[in-house]
Amino acid sequence: MKGDLFHLQAGRSMGSIARDHSLEAIEVRRPLKARLYITVATITIMIMLLGSAFSIYVLDNNGINDPGIPSDKKGSNDLEIKITQGIDQLISNKQMTIKGKVENGDGFFMDNAKISAKVPLLTSNVYRSFTDPNGQFELNMVLPPFDGSGNYTLEILSEKDGYNPDVVDLYLEYLRPPKWTFMVYMSDCDLETWALKDINEMETIAGNEMVDIVVQLDRWESLSVKDDRSDGNWTTAKRFLIEEDVQNSIIRSTEVQDIGEINSAEPEQLVDFSTWAMEEYPADHYALILWNHGSGIDGICWEQSLETEEVISINELGWALTRISDISGQNLDIIGFDACLMSAMEVAYEISGTSDIMIGSEITEPAYGWDYTVIDDLVDDPYMTPMQLSKNIVESYISQLGDIGSKKSMSLGVYDLSKMEDLADALNDLSTTISNAGSSELYNMRIARKYAQPIQEGHSSDAVDLYDFVDNIGKTTDNSIVREKAAIVLDRIGSCVIHFDKIQVGGFSIDGLNGLSIYAPDFKDVLNSNEDYDDLKMSSDVSWKDLLIDYYDSMNDLIEDKILDFDVALLSCSTSDKDNDGRMDTMKYHFSVHSKEDNVDAFLGINIYDLRGDHISSIGHSFVVSSENHKSFTVSFTLDAEDGGPGMYRVTAYLCKGNSFDQRFFQDYTRSSYRWLEIYND
Repeated sequence: MKGDLFHLQAGRSMGSIARDHSLEAIEVRRPLKARLYITVATITIMIMLLGSAFSIYVLDNNGINDPGIPSDKKGSNDLEIKITQGIDQLISNKQMTIKGKVENGDGFFMDNAKISAKVPLLTSNVYRSFTDPNGQFELNMVLPPFDGSGNYTLEILSEKDGYNPDVVDLYLEYLRPPKWTFMVYMSDCDLETWALKDINEMETIAGNEMVDIVVQLDRWESLSVKDDRSDGNWTTAKRFLIEEDVQNSIIRSTEVQDIGEINSAEPEQLVDFSTWAMEEYPADHYALILWNHGSGIDGICWEQSLETEEVISINELGWALTRISDISGQNLDIIGFDACLMSAMEVAYEISGTSDIMIGSEITEPAYGWDYTVIDDLVDDPYMTPMQLSKNIVESYISQLGDIGSKKSMSLGVYDLSKMEDLADALNDLSTTISNAGSSELYNMRIARKYAQPIQEGHSSDAVDLYDFVDNIGKTTDNSIVREKAAIVLDRIGSCVIHFDKIQVGGFSIDGLNGLSIYAPDFKDVLNSNEDYDDLKMSSDVSWKDLLIDYYDSMNDLIEDKILDFDVALLSCSTSDKDNDGRMDTMKYHFSVHSKEDNVDAFLGINIYDLRGDHISSIGHSFVVSSENHKSFTVSFTLDAEDGGPGMYRVTAYLCKGNSFDQRFFQDYTRSSYRWLEIYND
């Protein structure tokens, strides 16, 4: 009998020899080299387990034979099972396939031999098959769930009338399916209707004993027409353990706690919910989903029940996730943002070290958000890795476009947060290299920024696609070192962005989206006004902001002789009730432009933003202005349902020389104060 000889110490698992126990190791990569013994010898071997070391023979890849009766001793009436494809481990709720053949002692194929298999101590099920005319068989097994682990005997029996049966026993480790806990944090906002829909969607796929879905919903209290008053219309924050329910109009899951009125924008509330859920519903894998409005570097989880809206800043988010990791003693497997604009370099770097995987959108999301029925994929493949599940979440989100009828382009990505430090180091090197290279490289950066993919519509999108921007830098430079540093950044982005998908639906082009954005506002005034940026790890660890300052300063030569500006003395902002329903729905921003020279071609760019930084609308206007005649403008914006829900909005305006937007000829910038608007009703 040929084969390898393994020596095992008494009491050790025979199914654990130099085996990688990661989930991805389940797939068969070679014919099984299993430990075999016939049933008659079982008692003898188990007694030997209690004694000293013992030896088990494993055959080569030509097949596995049972050592009870040597092949050369078997007669023409003796059946012999030979395994040609085996399995590494016993698993449940997922098909396992064993292939083999049956011969007699003379080496002839045995057709129509009955094959049966069972795992006596694990399940009473018996799995059956028959050999084909060539004596070959394929045995497919799906074990029921079993909450435990250990080593079990898989008995394979071959029988045929007129022949002596053969039994092969495989001693294998059973790996139970990993348990998951999904934690969904929903802060109160004007998306309340969609929060209720998503919880009902979760209920349709609940019931998997290996998956717990826990939701904290802080409901919105408002006089707005968008305040959903269905399903009890409570106003406090409640925690639910999601339970199976096929109807989709009322939440029927168990209310675990009513924690009263809270400020969901306080990071401590996020910590309290997450650590509570991890303690009450322990699991092998944890996913935390933040469900709300997202504003990229300006934060997530807006609390809109307060007189003044608040948000969890990115710095606070990093603190909260660190606390969750410290208290629980482990990182999250997945941190997901079912929100707009969260796939930003600054966000991913801030939370790296607290979670393994991040899921988020580089652009805005439709109100429907994610497709939560994707969690049901864990029923079909309970051993699915967190990375594979993350990819499935992306694909299900993109594929639901036809069902939800979205009028917005969509994107979603999966990010390996363990790669963020390498990416940050590379970006730091590139930033320092460009700053040190001087004016010529800073000028090239102007061109690269001008043609970089914006994250939102409008000329003054404050963030652009990082890959597209850096790729443009590499294409416009003649400096070989800058080009080399840019190539390294692009390579590191590729390592970080594991999976990214997008779909274009009208609106502005998203061809240049590659999955990760970065803050790079057109105007220095915008950067200077964002005080929270200095609180980010990105600001202290990476010289990106220093590069932006050098970049803005390099344009001083273009604006020292500024001839166009806004007359600040004539700025004013007001609101009105256009539909006469008692709610302000329209804002007007008045300003005046004057020039130091005559007959100057000028371009006025107008953008509307909400408090979260989402771009709502934009318009451009070309005109001619002279020193003797100021130009006065009134920008009127009425909030329609398609623009967004009730909330705070503002107008921004900028001036350029020429008859179109050109950052190089920027002259002046202004913006209104925020004003509360309700939806206009026709």
